[in-house]
Amino acid sequence: MIEYVHPAVGDAARQIARCVARLISDEATLQVGLGRVPNEMLRFLEERRGLRIHSDLIIDLVVDLVEKGVVSGPIRASFAMGTRRLYDFLDSNPEATLAPIEQVCGRDALARLPAQASVTQAF
Repeated sequence: MIEYVHPAVGDAARQIARCVARLISDEATLQVGLGRVPNEMLRFLEERRGLRIHSDLIIDLVVDLVEKGVVSGPIRASFAMGTRRLYDFLDSNPEATLAPIEQVCGRDALARLPAQASVTQAF
């Protein structure tokens, strides 16, 4: 498997990510897109509880949130991009499911999600 380490972000992206994280409530279902701000935002969710992940993409920081008890619901995604740590976590976790993008991000699937919060970045 190819491993990918996300590059460090600058101060501006970190400040934006911190502000965005304030908008995420406990028990939200997160969709996190690819990009510096969405990825960095995950670092600022350590005080939340009961989060669920339903996202096209998951990264290593999701593992951190699970280990800290922040994410306690199911994890559903279409693809993972990170290190061996993330891939091992997915391989051994019955709560984590990877499915085709049309099943994860299709209109019907998204309409059933409770308290969805989507954080993505335009390129």
